[in-house]
Amino acid sequence: MKLLIVDDDSLICSSLARSLIRLGHAGRSANSVESALRVIESESPAAVLTDLDLGPGGDGVDLLARMRREGCQVPAIMMTGSDPALARARLARAGLDEIALLVKPFAFDELMKMLGEVLPGEASVAAAPGRAPRLTPVAALMDKVVHSFGGRVL
Repeated sequence: MKLLIVDDDSLICSSLARSLIRLGHAGRSANSVESALRVIESESPAAVLTDLDLGPGGDGVDLLARMRREGCQVPAIMMTGSDPALARARLARAGLDEIALLVKPFAFDELMKMLGEVLPGEASVAAAPGRAPRLTPVAALMDKVVHSFGGRVL
């Protein structure tokens, strides 16, 4: 599975991508609406995980609305550290009621469970059987950071 992670915080993108790699998946990152749309067009990810707040140039709701207007039906999850009721209302106003919402901080297992729900046909959302997770030096560092925060992604 290839997941596009869209967040203006490179540490979050890196941490999530490394965790996906350890499970035998691919994680690609983008830090803006425009860069995310370019990746979607060129690489066709299985799903998009976007933050609500992306800084200047648009937010996660803008990204998802543009994806849908352009005919892209890739499953998506929105993550937010803001009030989830307000995030849900913004999605509803944009006609994006079907978008799953993941509230920060979250455990990586919560993300994987949600990916399993939005990608029901994806047989390998969990780790590939018989494959030991690879732990690169950067992944080991990120693993320590995540564990120091109680397994939560900030």
